[in-house]
Amino acid sequence: MNSNLPTGQHDLPKTYLRRFVIDPQDRNLKSMVYCYSKTKYEAKIKAISIDSKRFKKNDFYTIKELADPYAFENFFRVEVEPLYNKIMAEISQETNLTHDCRGKILLWLFFNKYRNEANRNNLELLTNFLIEMPYKMQHGNQKFESIIEEVRKYSKIKAKYVQLFSLLEKKLFLNFEKGMGTKHWIILKSNKENSFLTNDNPGFSVNVDMAIPDLETLNSFYATNGKASNYFILSTQYCLLISPFWEGTPLDMSLNNQIIKCVRIKDPHIDFINYCTITTRTQYLISNDNKRIERYLMVL
Repeated sequence: MNSNLPTGQHDLPKTYLRRFVIDPQDRNLKSMVYCYSKTKYEAKIKAISIDSKRFKKNDFYTIKELADPYAFENFFRVEVEPLYNKIMAEISQETNLTHDCRGKILLWLFFNKYRNEANRNNLELLTNFLIEMPYKMQHGNQKFESIIEEVRKYSKIKAKYVQLFSLLEKKLFLNFEKGMGTKHWIILKSNKENSFLTNDNPGFSVNVDMAIPDLETLNSFYATNGKASNYFILSTQYCLLISPFWEGTPLDMSLNNQIIKCVRIKDPHIDFINYCTITTRTQYLISNDNKRIERYLMVL
């Protein structure tokens, strides 16, 4: 087997994980993050490399039937993932974002959600359901049990194809762009004593009414309904909030013509964001500070 083939593939890019390393100035720690995971047998916080197998999945984007089986992986690696360093370089200046940067953020948010494992798992569950229910109604539960492994295998393959090839649908991105582009954008800034955590499925939405979040609506996907506020953790220091426009905002206001401010927020808001990040994770919590992970887990 050719060891140079990109079979170990990140669904959470290294360019993103680098924003949560323990110490970017230390040779031994500049590629390490603290990662909390809970299994049936243990719950531990460990310092692990951002190039660890924990953040990789074998052939997650590989389509063997294509002329280039690694076309999707190479596209993400070459075209999408390098965008993040450019995005963060501009955000760190804490000035109004250029239109070029806004476009890059939209692309990043889109691919971040639609390419990841959580989305794949949901598609797989849906495929399973669409096969299982009609089959059981026609042939009964017992007969379905005899083909269940075959169905699961098919659903896994089908979900992969649907997920990846849907990314080529221009309409999907245009709808996403419209939904995110007709809301108010703001960069939230934490502090050294209380910074942001992230997880293996960064970004969540929650409905907010009269400044009160409805935690029953909290989920790990972006939402475009009138009350939905969308959060994306950019780094330990910054978080993007995409929320409904305030009352009295001109009707022609959009992502293209609004001023995007950077605002330092207080601990209660940081705590709320970190609580939602913990709640919406798939498996892992990630931070540059193990004590911070411990502190938040203690109060849940």
